Amino acid sequence: MKVGVCAWCLPVSEIESFKLASELGLEGVVINYGEMEGCPSIFTKEGREAYLIEARKYKMAIPTLAINPFCNLAITKEENEEEVKAILVDAINIAKEMGIAKLQIPSFVASFITSESDLNQTIKILDYACGIVKDKGIQIGTENVMTLDQYKKLYKSVKADALTTLYDTKNPWSMLSQDGVKIAEYVLPYVGELHAKDAHDEGADTLRLGEGSCKFNEIMTLFADAGFDAWIHLESKYPSMEDYKQVIADDIKILSEMFSGR
Repeated sequence: MKVGVCAWCLPVSEIESFKLASELGLEGVVINYGEMEGCPSIFTKEGREAYLIEARKYKMAIPTLAINPFCNLAITKEENEEEVKAILVDAINIAKEMGIAKLQIPSFVASFITSESDLNQTIKILDYACGIVKDKGIQIGTENVMTLDQYKKLYKSVKADALTTLYDTKNPWSMLSQDGVKIAEYVLPYVGELHAKDAHDEGADTLRLGEGSCKFNEIMTLFADAGFDAWIHLESKYPSMEDYKQVIADDIKILSEMFSGR
């Protein structure tokens, strides 16, 4: 098990997140596919090299490239298919050049799966992405919230070795009022990355892992008992917390204690 953080969950610019993550005792940073304020452009060779220089300088891995523009451009809609595919090709080329082993494809906001046609189009896009990463050493990570029947259809339809699931401990509970433990029990064999966060029934998400209502401890115990040893990325709303450094230190300790010796 390695503990990283999503760059958008630190109160600094993305390019500065490597230094801060290192100081906080983390091992990796998930970065965005896109233009980030105050940062070199990942769409230029010079910009990509600047990111890699910072990562090497602070001995930080970049495990995942998140295509968060898909939160605004719906991958669920057929009319967007060509634009979506073009972004995927570009993101895969960037990941390959930078040595990033996984793409994160979010199915949230505009890309939220609300119908059978949404699911079918998402499956089509994931299948396409898996096809173009074949033999490139890159995984396609789908991050979504779905029903068990939808998950069953997804895994039956996309059988590529490159497909993996990014499981978020909070989202099934907060977005679809689902029992996150039951969903985790089914998707566990397919999960290649965990996003660790928690939430209360009401109020701000400014809390430590395990203090909320999404059954965080039960979900993580399930993965720990199963021998999960891949990346776990912190994704709490740390910029909203005055004592975020102490909370992150506590969250790392919580995860380390849960997964050590298993």
